[in-house]
Amino acid sequence: MKNIKTGVTNMRYKAIILTTFLILSLAIITMPKVKAQENNQHTYSETRDLGWITTANSTGEVEVNIYNETTWHQPGANGSTSFQFYLYNEWDANATTGTILPVNLTVTMPREARPGQNITIQIGVDSLPGNVFFSLSGYHYLETEINFEHEMELSGMGMEESSFEHEFHFILELLSQYLQEWNISLDTPIGYFNETFENVVMHLGNFSLSSELSYEFDNQTEIEAELELEANVSIDLKFDVEIVANTSIIGNVNVTGDALSEEQEYTLIWNSEGLKSINVPISSNATPGSGVNVSVGLEYIVHEFRITYKNISIEISVNEYEFEQEFEQEFDDNMENATIYENQTMNMYYEFLKQEMMDNIMMFLEAYAFTNWMLPFNVSESIPIDHEHNEPHPLASDDSNTIESSSPVESFTLAFSTAIISIVSETGGGGGITIPLPSFLQGITGLIVISSVVAAIIVIAYVASRRNHY
Repeated sequence: MKNIKTGVTNMRYKAIILTTFLILSLAIITMPKVKAQENNQHTYSETRDLGWITTANSTGEVEVNIYNETTWHQPGANGSTSFQFYLYNEWDANATTGTILPVNLTVTMPREARPGQNITIQIGVDSLPGNVFFSLSGYHYLETEINFEHEMELSGMGMEESSFEHEFHFILELLSQYLQEWNISLDTPIGYFNETFENVVMHLGNFSLSSELSYEFDNQTEIEAELELEANVSIDLKFDVEIVANTSIIGNVNVTGDALSEEQEYTLIWNSEGLKSINVPISSNATPGSGVNVSVGLEYIVHEFRITYKNISIEISVNEYEFEQEFEQEFDDNMENATIYENQTMNMYYEFLKQEMMDNIMMFLEAYAFTNWMLPFNVSESIPIDHEHNEPHPLASDDSNTIESSSPVESFTLAFSTAIISIVSETGGGGGITIPLPSFLQGITGLIVISSVVAAIIVIAYVASRRNHY
């Protein structure tokens, strides 16, 4: 009897062990299978910058020379006034314009396929934030010389005949050096884009004027002075910019291999960013060991893409009232020890001469110095932004203060991706039986549930065996 009980108990142990082995095997088989399904994807991703740069240079010099003379007669006095205005304007400006145009590309396809099913290949194109930029570096030198001569003869009315000769000489200088950049945000255009920005102002800086003054009376130099005017001069670069883009992306997908009934070719066109999918049928006669060869080529087509900067000028401006007040104050301070200022007989003419002189100075400065200077540029050829551009590039002809920066190529090769998709058997590779599990038993959760069930079975079996034993 004891032997019979012992045999039954052994059989129960064997059943428990067998059941545990089967359940654990089922869990082990299930977990790798789920993981394999999650990783059965091949993804190719790349970001490309499609931007370019254009360099341009503007150098030049302008001279202005104006002379006028007037005479006047009054009872007991005759006079003449001459005014000479000379301006020399020199500049050397280097501009770098262009774009930063990133685009992201993603190609996703399966690593494995089964006979008779369709595989999906997904290709995504995303515009990324970029910009259009304009940077300017250089210097600007402005020198103005002003000579003011006044001759006067007094006679009659009981006065002794006398003559006076006054000469004022001014030099006004401005040297400005700058390095500034302007840019606007722009997502890489895919499709058509057209926008114009007018009256763009790029501030180059505030600078001070230096001046020299000399005064002669009857051919005797009485005053020589150097002064720094505190009135700041503002210098701005001004232009209009037009951006025109007409682009598209073409994708060519070629699918070959002995797992197909025939070669497949697909052409995809993007006129805006987005995701496109293609389905490729796998032959039902495909066998394990055969495969599918996939090649994907993407190209950015530039039908037109240009950035045009027009009406480029440098504007030199100053608060005219502030400048005139300070200029006059400095003039009075330096002239207070001069003969014309101290001599009571001639002092009556000082205010008259000063006002006439200041009127002429301000008139010519506003017309020729504190104004807009159009900058004609020599423009180089555009090159891709990732290109080595250390070597000099040939300059185009003068383009009358316009810079046209356009795409240097008609198309960019964005990406070329190849992959092999392997064919596996219907049964998941190598025969055997695959037992489908309910969804709630799959994954980590399923493993915990199964392990809990196994542990419960073992405990129950052990308790039952102990009761039978006793």
